[in-house]
Amino acid sequence: MNGGLYYGGVGWGDYDADGDVDVLVSGNAEVRVYKNNGNGTFDPTQLTVSAAGFIEGDVTWGDYDNDGDLDVVGIGEHGGSERPLHL
Repeated sequence: MNGGLYYGGVGWGDYDADGDVDVLVSGNAEVRVYKNNGNGTFDPTQLTVSAAGFIEGDVTWGDYDNDGDLDVVGIGEHGGSERPLHL
């Protein structure tokens, strides 16, 4: 998906457990994770997950399933009603 993200949110977390804080952004029906290269730059090859219909929401990191890895959880509108998004 191309284009800017709008009506979304941002979350910081070390998703790849390398000691560098990575960034999670959402908006415009997609969620992106940008890997921190450890030198103040972020990998231009981001992980993009389609979240069709998920708009005007927010995302954050958390260990949703208690397995020690960061998971993504968000909430936003889908078809005019709020609903959670679990990735």
